[in-house]
Amino acid sequence: ILYDIGVIPGSDMTSEAAMAKMCYVLGKDEWDHETKRMMLQTNLRGEMTVTNEAVGTRELDIIPHIAKCLRLSSGNEVQLIRDTILPPLFCNAAKTNKPEILKKIKVSG
Repeated sequence: ILYDIGVIPGSDMTSEAAMAKMCYVLGKDEWDHETKRMMLQTNLRGEMTVTNEAVGTRELDIIPHIAKCLRLSSGNEVQLIRDTILPPLFCNAAKTNKPEILKKIKVSG
């Protein structure tokens, strides 16, 4: 819900890194609003989690966060979470005829 109204998550950054990033991006007068928004969502510096995923796959970034909250450390445990969460998402995307989401789910897991 928060993401839908424009809140940009930054839970993987220290507060100092978030402030530095915000000052850097907002200080770029040559960038328009959409470019600044995109850059705030991009790993620049200071983020503890660096991903190579496109901005459009943010919906699927929940799996590492769930693993972190559950204090899961092994790859097998994270894969178990992925195997539990992704199939219903895949079925729902197929049922609602959303091929773009199907592609994102396929790439993520």
